[in-house]
Amino acid sequence: MTADFVAKLRGLDEKNSVEELSIEKFLTKSEELFFDKLKDDKRENAATLRSQRDSFHSGASRSSFYSTRPDCKHPLLLLILSRS
Repeated sequence: MTADFVAKLRGLDEKNSVEELSIEKFLTKSEELFFDKLKDDKRENAATLRSQRDSFHSGASRSSFYSTRPDCKHPLLLLILSRS
């Protein structure tokens, strides 16, 4: 993209600098593309984190940890259950 911009600058004159090769328009478009990509990357990362979090919380380890079955041998759970 930089080489393209430099090539366009070399061909810049009074006439085409107003519309066709406006530096302001070029920079504005470049910023829009950059921030669109940034937003897409953030959304993608957030979706990945949500997926990882959901798969972690939906696993069997959570339900077995909080189990109140009488055959549960976890010392802390036995203590808590005995006090209730």
